[in-house]
Amino acid sequence: MRTATETALRGTVASATGLVLLTPLVVTYDLVYPFATGKALWSRSLCALAFAAWAMLAAAHPRYRAPRSWILVLLGANLAAGLASALAGASLERSLWSEFERMNGLIDQAHWAAFTVALAGTLRRPDEWDRLMKATVGLAAGLVLAIEARRQGVDLLWFGWLPESHLPRWSGTLGNPLHLGLYLLVAGVLAAGLARNSWQQGSRGGTIAWGAAAATLAWGTGLSGAVSAFAGLAAAAALGAGAWCAAAGRGRFARRAIGVAAAIGIGGLAGAALLDDDAQVRRTLRTKAPSLDYVLSTSLDRPSVRARLAAWEAAWRGFRDRPILGWGPENFDAVFGRYASGYARTASPHDHAHNYVLELAATRGAVGLAAWLATWALAT
Repeated sequence: MRTATETALRGTVASATGLVLLTPLVVTYDLVYPFATGKALWSRSLCALAFAAWAMLAAAHPRYRAPRSWILVLLGANLAAGLASALAGASLERSLWSEFERMNGLIDQAHWAAFTVALAGTLRRPDEWDRLMKATVGLAAGLVLAIEARRQGVDLLWFGWLPESHLPRWSGTLGNPLHLGLYLLVAGVLAAGLARNSWQQGSRGGTIAWGAAAATLAWGTGLSGAVSAFAGLAAAAALGAGAWCAAAGRGRFARRAIGVAAAIGIGGLAGAALLDDDAQVRRTLRTKAPSLDYVLSTSLDRPSVRARLAAWEAAWRGFRDRPILGWGPENFDAVFGRYASGYARTASPHDHAHNYVLELAATRGAVGLAAWLATWALAT
């Protein structure tokens, strides 16, 4: 039977976790960067609170100690690799703290790693993780509904005051359409997984509910107009369908099904280029979902695309010069300033490569990139 102290500490971890899920909704108008700084301060405070409560639980009750997990080991390896890269990089301060506009340094990474340890030690039953995922999906779907209502001209309390500076692409409380698209992409994959589990369990209501949530999140991704999020959706659809078909059977049928799933992914990636010349489709999309028109009009000649290609080239050149530990986390501006050439000399300076693999290679080197790839390979 739980003691009062144990119950209070577990409740602290649970409450902090629930509040962490609200991080995407935090907007602090009193700060210079209202969409980033407030979110970072909010989430770090709650991560520290959850970790402290868990540490006291684990000290008093061994059953709450973090389980043996290669995922947790690799999280530690990522932090160690990042610190080694920071010590050898262009700016240790920048690597640790990043900047107020981003707030993505190693200090932030350490908070999220500590939060993950706290969750792994406290949430031991599958139903507890199930509730966490459902809450994540529900919150994200609610945000999409609020954005759609705002798009239709409905003022929703404080949400109606948000400055949408990227219209027709929507960003909501994230402040950046790319951030919204990637957030909804992750939530959409979770929703699809919940729908699949409900279908396997024979729950028709659950399948419909989580399927509707997945569709809502896909629509929200369209409103964001984030090309990378669309590519992620296509890749996730192909990978998920392929894995499902492979698990369902063996032999020629399974191989054909996997081929169909791969075709879905390739078709999703190629669809934008094929539809770009269809004026009627473009006009329809512009009317129904203007931000989708932005995705379908993607071209290598667009200035933003050319600037990103130039940033990728600079990242590759920076990696070649420092292949082991790189230039230090959050120091891509130093890489871009040193190696940018051609079109990049006329573009705005880039503090990120807009390609996470290349950025990791340039800023953390082969050591950091290997740790990151190993983490995601094991998680997948």
